[in-house]
Amino acid sequence: MQDTRQQILSLLQQQGSGTVNSIASDMSLSPATVRHHVTILQRDGLVNAERVRQSVGRPRLVYSLSSVGRETFPKKYDEFSTMMLTELSKMYGRDVINTLMQRIAEQKVADLNVDIVPLDPVERLQLLNQMFSGEGYISELTVEGNQAVLRQHTCPFQSIVKVHPEVCLLNNYIINGITDSAYVQGACIMKGDAFCSYVFDLTSTRKSDDEKLDNTPRP
Repeated sequence: MQDTRQQILSLLQQQGSGTVNSIASDMSLSPATVRHHVTILQRDGLVNAERVRQSVGRPRLVYSLSSVGRETFPKKYDEFSTMMLTELSKMYGRDVINTLMQRIAEQKVADLNVDIVPLDPVERLQLLNQMFSGEGYISELTVEGNQAVLRQHTCPFQSIVKVHPEVCLLNNYIINGITDSAYVQGACIMKGDAFCSYVFDLTSTRKSDDEKLDNTPRP
């Protein structure tokens, strides 16, 4: 992102909101320059614009960070999560992370509030792909004949998994909670691949929920 636009985002984070003129004054820029940059930021979904009526004259546009814009600033979530899992494993053993991932997956599937039973294998995978997409993955599903491949091009837990590879089990437990199709994990980001992939056999079902968990990277 261009430095000027990043500076505008930082200013809006500090001040809460601003007009083109107030931002221009604070940054010693021309209003035309600021207007150009906030238009791009609004187009990209990083800022919101609200028309505010004045006692005299036309309504003015007031800009503020969108939820997406706020997420562009660095946070310590990954560091905190890694430290918390480390302390939990010290206190209760590494198996506690496995149990934690299973319970989180069960809750996430329950939160979908969808009756999975009547769905066919492809519909379940479409639901799974939709869920992963909403969880911060760039996820895509391809179906060819009796085989389906789910690819995840990003991993929102990548820095955490470097220390606690058991976190990868979350994906497996979510998959097992939505589909009963037999599958194997192909590519894996943590093994140096460009994406993670899961290959499903639409004609076969798993023998047990734990059947495919052994593919998870181990420390």
